[in-house]
Order: sequence, then structure tokens, then C-alpha cells
Amino acid sequence: MDEFVVVQEETNFFNYFIAGGIGPMSILSILLVFLLFAAWKAPNWVREIGCIALVFGLIWPLLPLFSCLDSMAIVAAKQSGVISGVFDIISPSILLGFRYTFIPAIYGAMIYIFSLIIRIILKPRL
Repeated sequence: MDEFVVVQEETNFFNYFIAGGIGPMSILSILLVFLLFAAWKAPNWVREIGCIALVFGLIWPLLPLFSCLDSMAIVAAKQSGVISGVFDIISPSILLGFRYTFIPAIYGAMIYIFSLIIRIILKPRL
């Protein structure tokens, strides 16, 4: 009988930053700095910067997913026989690796929520 060993990684922000990819996480962090600067100097831009962070965070995971689906289509076309499911085409470990591609989406959504909170705080009161 096979035994599965679950390894718990130490979870901190730096590990998620690295796992999400240096490029997209750095760009999102720069947008966060711009957001804080805009809250101080140009409050009208707060929501727009948050929207840019959200859209960038959502687009980033779609690029490798599109590439993976393209590869799966090529493998399915070349594979002879009946394909009963996605695991006949691609390894489950590769699909589980996609969880790290959604870290920038979560970070971008958090920046967007933060921008909405800042906008509510800075909104003129009646």
C-alpha cells in the first residue's frame, strides 16, 4: 500500500513572493507603492491603480494556463487510443503546480481591496 507523505512548508510572505514569480510579484509590489503614493498625492488615481493591479494579477496566471492547454491539445492529438480524462494527458503533479500561478491573482485582488478601502477613507464626507 502506498503511503502519502504531506510536507508542510513554512508559509511566510517571502516564500509566497518567490513562488508567485519574481517578475509579476515585483510589478504588483511597485503598483502597491504607487497606490500608497497616490493616496498621499493624487487620491483620484487610487481606484485606477487598484484596478490595474487586479487586472494584471488576473492576467498573469492565464498565460501559463493557456500554454498548458495548448500542450495538452497537442498531446491528445498525437496520443492514439481513448482518452478517459485529463490525467491520461498530463501528470497530476503538473496540474498541482498551477496553484502557485494564482498567487499573483490573490496579491492583485488584495491590492485592489486595499485601494477600495483607501478610497473610502479618503472620500469626502457630507
